[in-house]
Amino acid sequence: MMIRFSPLFAFLALLTSPLGAAGADPEASLRAEDVWVRAMPPGQRMTAAYLRIVAGGEPVEIDGVSSPIGDASLHETQTVDGRSRMVEIEKLSLGPGETVELAPGGKHIMLMGLERTPEVGELVPICLISEGDSMCADAPVLRSPAGRSSADHGGNKP
Repeated sequence: MMIRFSPLFAFLALLTSPLGAAGADPEASLRAEDVWVRAMPPGQRMTAAYLRIVAGGEPVEIDGVSSPIGDASLHETQTVDGRSRMVEIEKLSLGPGETVELAPGGKHIMLMGLERTPEVGELVPICLISEGDSMCADAPVLRSPAGRSSADHGGNKP
């Protein structure tokens, strides 16, 4: 099940929710750190977002993601019979104080159906949806190291 939210919802969530980025309220139920979006060549209709998610003092279940630039969903890259493939994640559960890394080659946020390719340096709003609440952060679009395949959605962050 892919949970999709309209760009208006993402924009309103960004304006009305407590931002979970570095320097935000340490008591917040979720915090996002080191958020970034992989730069893609012009004309690409998808990319991926990466971040570190830190839970506060209570368990949290993320059951959706959104971004005003396109359809967003949680995915995980898995290797089956020597081949990489993406599998959608319906929910992401974090225990109190737990950290989950969304990184190239593992769990990540897919941004699909883009009307235009975001440019290096641009900020892309990314929202995590949890039990009717949301936490949003602005993710800068960054280049990936040369030579990485698009199948892994990046590589290490520059």
